[in-house]
Amino acid sequence: MKNQTRHVEDVMRAAILLLLATVGIHKAAAQELPGLPPITSEELKMADVPSTPGGKAVILYYSVDTDNNHATETISIRMKVLREEGLKYANIEIPYVEKYSKIEALRARSIGSDGKIEEFAGQPVDKEVIKAKKFRVSEKVIVLSKVQIGTIIEYSYQYHTKGKVPDGFIHPMGYLILDAFTYPAAEWEIQRDIFVQHAHFVLHKPKEAAVRVHTQGNVKREDIQTLPDGSLVLDLKDIPAFEEEEYSMPGWNLKTRADLYYALGFVDVGSYWSAIGTRRGRGIDAYVGDSKAIRQEVARLTTPGETDEALLRKLYARSQEIRNLSHEAGKTEKELKQEKLKDNKNAEDVLKHGYGWGNEPNLLFVALARAAGFQAYPLLLATKNKMRFEEMYPDEEQLTAMVVQVRKDKQSWYLDPASALCPFGLLPWEESHSGGVIADPRQPKTGTTPMASPTDALTEKEGTFRLSEEGKLIGKVKISYNGQEAFYRRRDYFQKDEAARREHLEKDLKDSLYTGAVTKLVLMEGWDKADVPLRAEFDVEISNFASAAGKRLVLPVGVFEANQTKPFSSGRRVHPICFDFPQEVHDRITIELPESLKAEAIPADQVSDQNAVYYKREIKQDGKNLRLNRVFRVNGDCFDTPNYPALRLFYERVLTGDGANLTIVPVNEATK
Repeated sequence: MKNQTRHVEDVMRAAILLLLATVGIHKAAAQELPGLPPITSEELKMADVPSTPGGKAVILYYSVDTDNNHATETISIRMKVLREEGLKYANIEIPYVEKYSKIEALRARSIGSDGKIEEFAGQPVDKEVIKAKKFRVSEKVIVLSKVQIGTIIEYSYQYHTKGKVPDGFIHPMGYLILDAFTYPAAEWEIQRDIFVQHAHFVLHKPKEAAVRVHTQGNVKREDIQTLPDGSLVLDLKDIPAFEEEEYSMPGWNLKTRADLYYALGFVDVGSYWSAIGTRRGRGIDAYVGDSKAIRQEVARLTTPGETDEALLRKLYARSQEIRNLSHEAGKTEKELKQEKLKDNKNAEDVLKHGYGWGNEPNLLFVALARAAGFQAYPLLLATKNKMRFEEMYPDEEQLTAMVVQVRKDKQSWYLDPASALCPFGLLPWEESHSGGVIADPRQPKTGTTPMASPTDALTEKEGTFRLSEEGKLIGKVKISYNGQEAFYRRRDYFQKDEAARREHLEKDLKDSLYTGAVTKLVLMEGWDKADVPLRAEFDVEISNFASAAGKRLVLPVGVFEANQTKPFSSGRRVHPICFDFPQEVHDRITIELPESLKAEAIPADQVSDQNAVYYKREIKQDGKNLRLNRVFRVNGDCFDTPNYPALRLFYERVLTGDGANLTIVPVNEATK
């Protein structure tokens, strides 16, 4: 009987333990996540980071274990929520590329201030982020439900990639190396968006393989230690949070990081990039070829006596006629298969088929230009919206874009006909003033595309209004977007319908006007043509534009700048200041005053000219008309941090000028 009773008690105890395991509540002495040490009492009690108080959260421990022998990387993070803004970290999103990697051994849990643990017992949700022809980026998403201020969040997962270190990097003596190659060993992003107390990185590599290191920010090669088994270890403490700043270059170029890689066939980075240019150039030359059909096409397009640029424009236009299937994101793979499209084996196929993928229209353009007697070579680029070219880091994967450099005599052009609706002589902004490598097997070298001029992104706004005695402004607005300003809108709305385009233009204007403005688009043209401005015309009505002050009206002079926010409000700056592109804006406004009213006094012109940036605002009175002219210009796209105070002062002057007011008084009062 006693044995029976004990057996029942054991069963009940086992059931209770099973229930506790199911709901996942137990003490912090439970099995730790890989790479994380036991939680300390200090971590449970922590309410802030003494060295940098006020943070939304803190990473207590950050562990990255990269194992090249088994093609895995295990990442474990322990963080603590310190303020309400840090509650967002209860949503854990882990990106991966389905074709090349998978996520394994995913665990997550929350730990209360009393040390109780709640394991995540559900299933992560798969969310598609990017779907392309050859790959798909997805996310594993976990939401921890019982997270509050003071909660510790832990999670761990393992990337498993399909590729292993090629044997040539491990046993180079067994191979004849005729080219330069690198292979990533580990890419450690050390700096996070919140403070990191302790970070631990380790690389397990094949013992025979040598590893080179590229570092950026507050870490040096000497900080990485080599263990007796050949593993490389990096331990860091008190890593400041990465500071996101407006108008800044991509974080990849700014964050503290360490990139470890295997290398073959080159001594320094200069010889590496030369080898890349040579190898890629050979492949491109083979694709471009010397085609009779392409020579015949050039002959058909050539007019005797025309200038080199006139002919090059024709070749550019012909290349843009190629249907670029990469721009047809709305089409499914099934729809494309139904068209029975063939792969292009060379530039002649692109011409013959009339379609291409990615940069194939650019390679056709290279073939046409060479057949016409031009020197034409692809310039392989890093796009500055994702990363700026880092020449000291020998990684070919930086080069994600292509433009074509064309030369003849003393003239040169940089062109990208593969970008739909990009006009001749203009590059997409992310390819302008960007670095990369010339793909030329004879003279390979690094190069940079030229920076655009402000007039390559000119916006012209013309407003003709009547002001009522009650302060209402009624009139018409004409806007002309030129160059980059037109192109990026065309690209963003390439596959959108007319309604979406109308909505964008109306919102664009309305957002610049005073609250309550009513705008109606009455004309738009130029959406589907690359070489003309994108134009729009509107009917506009702004009630209470001028505010009453007794018998007077106070009229703001910044008609199109009513809602501009103050940039660079911080008194300090950490990173360089980078805009998308140089730009210029012209405002020409005419306001007809009522017969009974007149401007009391016309303020003096305001000019701020610092060479790199320029602003002018002038107001004239012509009978009953007020004429307000404004010019705003930025002559560069990136400025070093020491220029921040001057740039900040410039924008303060712009805001002051645009925020000025005119006093409108009765005519008899103005003449006294």
